[in-house]
Order: sequence, then structure tokens, then C-alpha cells
Amino acid sequence: MATYYDIFGQKVQYLSSDPSDVQIGQVWYNSTSNTAKVQGLGTASWSTGGSLNTQHNAAAAAGTQTAALVAGGNDGLTPNYSTVNSEEYNGTAWTEGNNRNISVYSAIGTGSQTAALAAGGNLYPGITNATEEYDGTSWTAGGTINTATETGIGFGILTAAVKAGGYISPGPVTNSSEEYDGTSWTAGNSINTARSEQPGGFGTLTAGVMFGGGGAGTPPTVATTVEEYDGTNWSTVNNSSVDHSGAWACGTQTDGVGGGGTPAPLGLAAELYDGTSWSTTANLATPRHYGNGLGTPSTTSAGLVSAGEPSRVVTEEFTGPGPVTQTISSS
Repeated sequence: MATYYDIFGQKVQYLSSDPSDVQIGQVWYNSTSNTAKVQGLGTASWSTGGSLNTQHNAAAAAGTQTAALVAGGNDGLTPNYSTVNSEEYNGTAWTEGNNRNISVYSAIGTGSQTAALAAGGNLYPGITNATEEYDGTSWTAGGTINTATETGIGFGILTAAVKAGGYISPGPVTNSSEEYDGTSWTAGNSINTARSEQPGGFGTLTAGVMFGGGGAGTPPTVATTVEEYDGTNWSTVNNSSVDHSGAWACGTQTDGVGGGGTPAPLGLAAELYDGTSWSTTANLATPRHYGNGLGTPSTTSAGLVSAGEPSRVVTEEFTGPGPVTQTISSS
């Protein structure tokens, strides 16, 4: 008969106090309190953050929960439906920053609050191949993208970024991807499934994730399809649990969260990704379509979601399912 040691490779530790350096899944017995304990994960949650000053939908975005940037997008007000407005977030409130030089919506954005980029997007009419870089104060022109697109994804940092998918003029969905080195864009290997309608994307140049979005069919057929990028190739991996078109996303390839979409109630849905599988987590309080996800929502840090339809000024902050010590009982 197999023993605990045979199955798990170690015995339950017998300790006089709880260990200080404990790992998720670790089990021990506290002889002082006469209790068996296990280190697990708590419950993720969302809370209301500061409201944006200007309406943004399908905006470019970059940064973290305490140092975020949102720029451009569809404000639903101006004749061409887009704004040059940009705003910065300090974890509490949004403040006006310097405007972009071009007015577009559905551009991709990535990077940090002080080193960000925004590329492509809809000029209404037409699609631009322009890139702009942000240094924390001003927007300046960057390298021109090779395939002008809107409603694709972007992830990475200013000097090592990825752009993939989207609509190309005059409208077909593309499977192209490109890499940015801080100066110029270089064509990379194609994604396996062409998609647009703002799929979700997070990670780095050598470890990225792309999910959701919409394909060329009616209705779209790729809303749960997921691909990972290793800096060279895109590989199809496990599907997400929920359809996401017009998604938001943030995190790393092994610790991310994404959601949103249309129609409701999909705009409330959020999912965690651990590098292999997707699992549902706490829903947003406000439905979100074409919103922006920022930060690294893990067991030790957090993210936020801002803007998007229908509430283009609403911000919500995400607290990941952090570690929690639980007492094992027989009841």
C-alpha cells in the first residue's frame, strides 16, 4: 500500500510554529496550536478606482495599477469619434497628461507609464501605420508599422514589444505579427488564427499570450482560441473558458487575467491563466467591452481595468487570490 511519502515525496512537517517561507500547497502540523495547516489561495476581488476625466473606449494603454496610462480612443462625442486626450493614474486618481499628436481609436498600446507606445488605429476614416512613443511627459513619433491595423493586440515593453492581429485596410482580418525594438518594426511569424475585435494580450516579447477576439466569420469562430508566443513562433494552447471579443487583459504568461467582451453578461466575466489552464475568477462590477487591462495581477500584486463600453470613465482595481493559511479540520 502506498504511503504519503511514496505519493508526495515528503512527510508532513512537525513544527512548533508556522514556517515563514511557505509555498502554495505546503502542509504542516503546528505542535503549539495542535493544528494541521495548509497554504492555499484566497479569493480574488474587484474594487472601484478613480474615474477617468475623459471618456475612452478602445484606447491605447500602458503601465501598472499604481502607474497607468490611457491615451486616445473613442470618446463617443467628437465628429471622428476619437480623442487625443491622455491621462495618468497613480493608484488613486487620474490626471490629465499631454495629448497625443494624432487622434485615433482602436490603436494597440503597451509599455510603462514613462516608456509607452501606441501604434496603428482607426483615423475614421482610414487606418494609420503611425507609432507614437510616450516618455512620461510628451508624445513623439516612432517607427512606422509595416501593416497598418486596428483592433489588434500589443504587449511587452517599449524596446521589446509585440503587435499582432487586427483589421487591415480596407477591412480583412490579418494574422500578421510584428516586433518593435524601440526604433523600428520588424515582421515576425504569423499567428495561427487571424483575429481582430480587440483580442486580449499580455506578457513579454519572449513569453506572451493572445486570446479571444473575433475572426472573419459571422459569428466569429475564434473567441475562445488562445496562442502563446516565445519570441519566434505562435503556438495554439488550451482554450479560454469564456468567449472574449473586445477584451481587456494584463499579467504574465504564467500569471495573467483577462475578460470582458460583448454582449452582457460576458462583459463582466474574468478568467485567470496560469500558463496552462484558464479558470473563472471574480466578475467585474461593471460590464466592459474594449476596455484596458493593466498591471500584473498575481498572488502578490495587482491590476486594473479602465474605460471601455458602456461606462467609458469607470476604473476597477483587481486584487489577486493571494496566499492564505488555512487550518485543516475534520468538519
